[in-house]
Amino acid sequence: MQCHIAQSFKTLRMLKTKIERQ
Repeated sequence: MQCHIAQSFKTLRMLKTKIERQ
C-alpha cells in the first residue's frame, strides 16, 4: 500500500512539473 502511495505522489509531481513547463 505504501508503494502505491509513493507511485501516486511521483505521478502527481510529474504532472505538476509538466504543467509548470507549459
